[in-house]
Amino acid sequence: MTESSMRRGRSGNHESWIVDGEACRTFVPAPLPPRPELALDAALQERLASANLALGRLDGVSVAMPEAFVLPPLLVRKEAVMSSRLEGSRVSLADLLLEEAGGVPAAPAGDVRQVLRCVVAMETGVARMRQGMPICLRLIDDMHERLMPHAHGARSSPAHRAGGGLPDLVRFINDDAQRQPALIKAALASLQFDAIPARPGGNGLLGRLLVPLMLVADGVLREPLLPLSLSLDAHRSDYERLRHDVREHGDWEAWISFFVAAVEVAALHAVNTALAIRRLFDGDGARLAALAEDEAMRVHHLLLSSPVARAGDIAACLRGTSAVVDRGIAALASMDIVRTVCGTAGQGIVVYTAYLDLLNREDP
Repeated sequence: MTESSMRRGRSGNHESWIVDGEACRTFVPAPLPPRPELALDAALQERLASANLALGRLDGVSVAMPEAFVLPPLLVRKEAVMSSRLEGSRVSLADLLLEEAGGVPAAPAGDVRQVLRCVVAMETGVARMRQGMPICLRLIDDMHERLMPHAHGARSSPAHRAGGGLPDLVRFINDDAQRQPALIKAALASLQFDAIPARPGGNGLLGRLLVPLMLVADGVLREPLLPLSLSLDAHRSDYERLRHDVREHGDWEAWISFFVAAVEVAALHAVNTALAIRRLFDGDGARLAALAEDEAMRVHHLLLSSPVARAGDIAACLRGTSAVVDRGIAALASMDIVRTVCGTAGQGIVVYTAYLDLLNREDP
């Protein structure tokens, strides 16, 4: 532990409340920023600079990709999958994309529904921010309603009105006078959100989903591209231990160092995945061009936006007859570029196999 954390001690207090006539005891974190002030040594400053460079590369690669390659929705889904994994879900990105296309995922149906709710919650937050809404209580409430529809509206603990509660956290996130580097603010806020007894369920998930939005709000990223939970899940034991150490010992510095390193790894994973997809797409496109497979080339180009799609949707987007589009799909299948599977309603679903494999990788 750092000298500062040894002087801080526990980062909050256990308090008792009466809720619906029943006595409850819960942990209420102290307001941010931590006191005494954070001790950001040279090693942490260097790690912070390295993570910011990785985020800059991620922001740049999303702009440099072909227009048809819609990276943000795919990485939002990647984060939804991996963040849910930390809560016990067994869903892969392939399962999620198959479900959205009307296919039959291998994962349990309840787990898939939870991941879909994560996607909707994240997309709701992104939409609100594009409308000009800051990260505020209303935005968080809207996201929580999508994430936990059965729990939303239930009575929350009175602790959210106490020091360290949700209104205080929102003020911290939006207080430019704090002059905290964006990554440090995100590290503090995401863990604080997890500790606040503000809503019945979903705090950990929602706190992680807010990280890319905070980086967008602070101008670090243009789009919420960061699959942070990929790194957190790969080092789950450290993740759980450091969360505990903040709560019990106030060791924020160790948590921030871990968080910043996880951001760098996740950003570079996303960059490398995007570049690998670009190489795959260009290579397959060159093979198709050499064979003058015009219809197959059109289908191939459309699949860049998502590696899993209904054959009927492909035909509608290309404004072609089913027979013509089917010939293009068959040509791609004969070259082992795609495979087709049967959906729940008997419709054909086209899977760009190697592309999906790249997206589905979980090694950070």
